[in-house]
Order: sequence, then C-alpha cells, then structure tokens
Amino acid sequence: MIKKILALALSITILTVLPVNITSYAADEYDLQTQDTMLAGSEQTKVSERYKHLNGYIPVQKDIYKVPGSDSNIQSEEEFPSAYRSDKEPWAENIRVKDQDKAGVCWAFAMNTAAEYSYAKEVYEKTGETDAVKELSPGHLAYFLYNRVDDPLKNTTGDFNYLAGDGKWFDYGNGLFGMQHWASWSGAALEETAPFGNINDHIIREKSGNVTWDDDSYRPYSDEYAYSDFLTQQECINYDGPNVTVNTIKSLIYKYGAVTASVESDEVKYMNLYERISDDSEKLYLVGRSFYNYSDPHNVIVNHAVTIVGWDDNYPKSNFTHTIAGMSDEDAFALTTPENDGAWVVQNSWGSDCHDAGFFYMSYESADQKCGQSEFYAFDMQPADTYKYNFQYDGTADNGSSFNSGNEDFYTVKGTSAANIYTNTSGEPVTIDAVGFTNYNEGLTGYNIEVYTGLSDPNDPKSGILAGAADVSTETVGAKTAVLDA
Repeated sequence: MIKKILALALSITILTVLPVNITSYAADEYDLQTQDTMLAGSEQTKVSERYKHLNGYIPVQKDIYKVPGSDSNIQSEEEFPSAYRSDKEPWAENIRVKDQDKAGVCWAFAMNTAAEYSYAKEVYEKTGETDAVKELSPGHLAYFLYNRVDDPLKNTTGDFNYLAGDGKWFDYGNGLFGMQHWASWSGAALEETAPFGNINDHIIREKSGNVTWDDDSYRPYSDEYAYSDFLTQQECINYDGPNVTVNTIKSLIYKYGAVTASVESDEVKYMNLYERISDDSEKLYLVGRSFYNYSDPHNVIVNHAVTIVGWDDNYPKSNFTHTIAGMSDEDAFALTTPENDGAWVVQNSWGSDCHDAGFFYMSYESADQKCGQSEFYAFDMQPADTYKYNFQYDGTADNGSSFNSGNEDFYTVKGTSAANIYTNTSGEPVTIDAVGFTNYNEGLTGYNIEVYTGLSDPNDPKSGILAGAADVSTETVGAKTAVLDA
C-alpha cells in the first residue's frame, strides 16, 4: 500500500522466530470437488429449488506458527454484555441481508458484509455519520479472484488463480483467498459497480450450454472495473483452530462490528426447522432459526461461510432441540440439545425470507466452531483513495501451504531477511507511505521494515539509500499494513 516511489527494495528483518510466507508463483492449483448441499427434507419439510445452495467454501490447510515464549491474545479475558447485536446499531441500519442464490460465493458475501459492518462502525465512531456504508460487491471479489486483470503498474503480469479440473470460479473460495486478493487492491468495489445479478445471468447461460466460464464472448464484468475500489483492506485479522474462545470472537465483533465464520452447512441435520415464531403461532421459520452442529468436531467438514454480528449468552438451549427421523424423541432431543444456553447471532446470505429475516442463532457449542478447520476473519477497511499506488509483486491468492508441491512455506529464523525489488512504472516521482505484508504467526512477532531507493546492484536490496523504515509488531495472523516513519 504505497503511494509513490522510483525504485524500491523492501527488506523485512525478522526479530523473533517465525515462518515468513513468500509467494512468487504464477498459478495456484487446487483439485476440488463440487459440493451441492440440498435442503430437501421429508415430505413435511419440503424446501423449494431456490434453497438448494452451492455453498462454495474451500477448507484451507495452512500452517500457523506459534511463536515460542510469546503471549497470544487468542484467549481474550475482556468482559462483555450478555447480549449484543451490531445489526441493531444505528450505524448498521443500511446493511441489508443479501442472497447468493445459486452461486457458490458464500465466502465473498460473508467478507463483504463483515467489511460493511467494520467500515460503518469506524466512520460512525469518528464522525457520527450513519450513512457512510455502501453495499459492496461479492460478485466483484469472486469474479476477479479467478479472472485476474493486470494491475495498473504492470507488476502482476502472468499472475493468475485457477481451479484445476472442472471447477467453476463461482463455486469456490474462502477468507484466505479473499484476504490475499483484497491485498492486491482488486475490490472492495460497490455493488452498483459490479451487480451480483450479472453473475446469476452468467450461471444461467453456462448451465444452458451457451457459454463456458472462460468464454470471452460473455463476461459478467468488464476488465476496466477490476480495480474500481470503494474501500481497500488495511488489515485482516484471522483466528482459526480449536483454541479460539467465545470471548475472542466477541472481542472481534465488539471492535470491528462483525466477523466471518466457517460452518458445516447441513440444515436438515443441524437446524431446528420446526421452531415456532412464537408460542401462539403455527408459522415455521423457513430453513430454521436455531443451528447446532452436534457431530464430532474431528469429523466436521466446513462448506459454508457466514457473518457473525452478535451473541446472546441466554439464548435457550432448548431452541436447538428437534426430532430426527428414525430416532426416538428422547434420543433425538438428547443429541440435538447443547449442554448450555448461549448462541451467536449469524447473518446468512440466503435472503431475508430465510431463517429469522435472514438471521439465525448458532450454539456456542456447535462442533464447527470447535474443530481445527474453523476460521474467523475480521476486517479493518479504509477509503480507496488513502494511498495512490500499490506496488506489489505477487497477485495470486496462494498461501504457500506445503500440500502444493514446489510451493512450500518459506521459513526463516531470527535475524534473517526477505526482500522484494520494484521499479517505478507510474511515470511520476513517488513517495512511499506504507508497506503491506501477510503474517502467519500466532503470538507477538516483531518486524523491522526498511525501504531502499536507487539500487546500484539489483542483486543487493540494500545497495541504495535507506529511504524509510518502521519497527512493527503483530499478535495475530492476517494481512497487515505498516506505516513508515516520516
């Protein structure tokens, strides 16, 4: 996230033991299988075709390194009110429930919704404005992740992401891919710039056999909109694994307004589809209001992304109780009832006529929130004009995981350095304001960032003039922005 520069070498000196993830590869390959989660139940609980969602979430294997001898804030000890909902705050009144329809881009909906909450909250706290939030485009994020356009400074020529086999770009993704894509400054664009309806039109045409996903005869969005940002990502905070506490997630919601979460979406098994709206009403919640994944956490396979906007410590555990075909009521009630009260308030992306006006409650004890595959992301956004240029080397969404042969994590030890070298192609003198990087360390980690200009030796990143520096530290995994000293 850099405004201006002539020639740049970025040196990150590691001050404590950590693995540094450096990616400079032209393609990311993932062998993926389509998952079509169907919400059809018994004859009594038939659900329309509209609710056969392709959830589109890819679980990601990535190594999180716990820095020895450092304290992580993953175990938050803050105290919070017993109930809270960001969507009820005055600054959130313009954030609507959205509908991903047939597209498997739940992850993009969850990310953009969380970003809307975060930005609206930040602006309100600074200025008192309640109308600063604008609806962001999930379609833009999902489409340009897999249909990359060269960045304006031509630093990402040849970089692209693709799905191996028969995968479709509108069926797969996750928070990690999205975080890395937003770091390239492609998105977050406005919904009015890249309407989601364009993707639905594309899917209909493909399913009719009239177009393929890589057919240039039809594109949901023109390439000229690839970098039409309304906001850019200043920071992304990522927690995952079984050690994340309820208070950790509460702290993220309280600070950023919302957090994305990964879940195992199986409504027929885990959602109480028969829950009444009130004791004196016979009306049922469409696709349910109370969700509790009672399976073994070791067997959970997350396949959907949602946005958590609040909590209720006193939400009755009995609300999750429901019958299971072929099982006695006594056994079913025992299986589907958590041990304790308490639930997250979740904003889904299946439209406002689903659940409770688009929201449902998910038990704190839900297995998908306790398994090693669960992931939580919060976002700190900034206006797109905060910085003028973004000098970057790698535009892929790769996370360097070791399951990609030849693209393993790059580990360093205390005192070692990594560097990128850039050439100014903007056509004007420029000034560097900040540096962005991604951290995969859980725990307090220190960095020394140095910027050199006018290199005399392209093989020596320090063979120029030291033009800027910053000492920074992080405690969480995610994308970071380090502002340089003046």
